[in-house]
Amino acid sequence: MLYFIRCAVSLKSVFLLGIYLFLNSSLLFAASENSWQTAYQSALQYIENQNYEQAESILQELLDENKKLPQAWYGMGLLKRAQGVPDEAIKKFERAIRYDNDYTMAYYQIGKTYATMENGSLKALDNFKKAVRRDEHLIDGYLEITRLHIETEWRGEALKALTEGIANNPDSHILIEKTH
Repeated sequence: MLYFIRCAVSLKSVFLLGIYLFLNSSLLFAASENSWQTAYQSALQYIENQNYEQAESILQELLDENKKLPQAWYGMGLLKRAQGVPDEAIKKFERAIRYDNDYTMAYYQIGKTYATMENGSLKALDNFKKAVRRDEHLIDGYLEITRLHIETEWRGEALKALTEGIANNPDSHILIEKTH
């Protein structure tokens, strides 16, 4: 009987230890999750303030810790585009998509990057369409599709994109104003 009680106490101790380790690992994960997000937000702020060296340093550090972090690749894409290297920017955005195929904003930013390049309109349209397929509430995506269709004189397609955007976003004053 005493042996049974010792085993029960040991099993209870092991169980409690397991719970303790699980909770601590969850807290560590949450802390590391918050840590990379804070660093990522800092990098975006550095890009906005044109402090590209500091942004690249932070983003590279994030990638050194986790090569599969799509947000870090996305940030690198924003950085490369801000530095005026659109081909590199597109490659970085594509890496973000490789690790998160539904990364709507990566498709959108590829579209924005192609839109600035000579003869990039069709690739820009393709990526804007991929973005709005993933998030039908991405108003800027519909606006970019509409703008590119107007520039290429595909007025029917422009109206179709705008109509679809309004149907998916009936409360959007921006889209509705564009029709008047």
